[in-house]
Amino acid sequence: GSGSGNKGGGDTDVDAQLANELEPKEATEFHRNTPNGIYHLRLKDPYEHQVAMELVYLWRKHGAACWKWAKLDGEPFVLTPALHWPDHMPETGVLDVAVYVRRLVTYQ
Repeated sequence: GSGSGNKGGGDTDVDAQLANELEPKEATEFHRNTPNGIYHLRLKDPYEHQVAMELVYLWRKHGAACWKWAKLDGEPFVLTPALHWPDHMPETGVLDVAVYVRRLVTYQ
């Protein structure tokens, strides 16, 4: 593609920078103090389901902007409060999401 068309938004530079900065993480690499990364979570796996719940808590705490490029079962997905996650989070399926939290409060 040689087209340089920018679809407004103004976040493209930030997203491009994030794409370089964020690295794929295994569910087992998730840590509350350093959650930033790109996750591929199989919700039927109990451990990965738990990590997905942690990511939802981050979303609730830090706002929707900390979730980037989310997909559910390969389809673009936007988490909203009306979905009542994590209480009503699906038990199966695949959640892909890049998480970027700028300022982290560290827990001891």
